Amino acid sequence: MSTTKAKAGKDGKPSDAPGFLSITTSVPCAILVDGANTGKTSPAKLSVPAGHHSVRLIAATQHINKQISVDVAAKKTTKLFQSF
Repeated sequence: MSTTKAKAGKDGKPSDAPGFLSITTSVPCAILVDGANTGKTSPAKLSVPAGHHSVRLIAATQHINKQISVDVAAKKTTKLFQSF
C-alpha cells in the first residue's frame, strides 16, 4: 500500500491541511481512528490529518470488530465503505 505525502505549498513547506474520511457501513458501527474513539457512528464524515490512519469499526451486538488501514490526502475526501 502506498503512503500519501503532504504536498508542498507555495512556500515549499508541507501542507498542514487536513483531509476527510467518509465512512459508510452496512450496519451502524462505532468509529475509532488511530485507537481513539471518535464518538461517531457510521455513516460519518471526519476531518483527520493527512497521512496513514488505522480505522476500527465496532458493532458489538453483531460481533463486528474490523480494523482497516487507509491513506488520507490533504484537502481530499477518502471514502470507505464496509459491508458486513
